[in-house]
Amino acid sequence: MKRITILAIAVLMAITTAAPAFAAKPESGPINPDFIYADGDLYGTILQGSLPYNGHNKSFDQLFLVPDQQPVAEAAPGQGYNGGRWLPTPVTKTMDFPAGHMITSAAALAQAEADGWVVIGDPITEAAFLCPLIPNH
Repeated sequence: MKRITILAIAVLMAITTAAPAFAAKPESGPINPDFIYADGDLYGTILQGSLPYNGHNKSFDQLFLVPDQQPVAEAAPGQGYNGGRWLPTPVTKTMDFPAGHMITSAAALAQAEADGWVVIGDPITEAAFLCPLIPNH
């Protein structure tokens, strides 16, 4: 259990530091604006902490950890969204990844994988966490 908690904290820290400097935290309040891409839009979020994995992937959405940019969510608030219950999923860029290109949706990530630009790893089930998405408008 201790190892799982440490891993979950490490993943949350990686997500927190993955956002570029321009996505700075607000002066007050717990919301991190412009923090996660979903369906082409940036969403804010409030990091809540780790969750126990219940063995059912359909209870969680994947949060893709794309290097050098904000994470990309598999789902956004609405139908099919699991309330911000995430399975962090590592993404590795290949040598073919275009310089300066940003991935802003799960569909764009799937296309990047099909084009050979990225390799999507397996979800890290032991690092499941809660981090609901909040529209920036």
